[in-house]
Amino acid sequence: MSFPTHNDGGSDPHLDLPQQEAQTTQADPPIPIPAERVNEIVPALTTHLQCLFTSVNITLDGILQSVAVLEHNGLVSLIIEILWAHMFYKDINFDDPTALDGVIALAGAALCSALLEYKAGTYKCVEFSTAKSGDTYRSILTYISNKIYPRAELAAHFKALKAKIKERGEARLGL
Repeated sequence: MSFPTHNDGGSDPHLDLPQQEAQTTQADPPIPIPAERVNEIVPALTTHLQCLFTSVNITLDGILQSVAVLEHNGLVSLIIEILWAHMFYKDINFDDPTALDGVIALAGAALCSALLEYKAGTYKCVEFSTAKSGDTYRSILTYISNKIYPRAELAAHFKALKAKIKERGEARLGL
């Protein structure tokens, strides 16, 4: 399974970045998807894990580019909800730059699994397990290791995202 990223000239042509406009204004409230279109929309969101990405403007190789980054609001909100609502954040060493990588991958796999429950257009329970979602989890970790960390600009952006997650989680608890 692969998903979008900046094409750094590597050998995997499936990981090319879809060029999109970065969202610079406040997001509108979500629009409900008509039931007859769910069977079109869900596969589009889960293909290449599009549902986990958002576009931002980042300077790569000296050029300002719209880049798909692993930080969709739903993904970030899920991480904050799980870690801070249940006090799991206390067990995380935020000084370790890779501390949230596994959490981000697990939350991404859970979101994809939830979307797949509606893949056919009607609700059908999908078991969330290592057997069913392990490939998605490993794909996200591989993406982080192979596509984010090797690029200084993307690694810095990812580090800033993790700091924002921590700040938002602490603010949620009034810390």
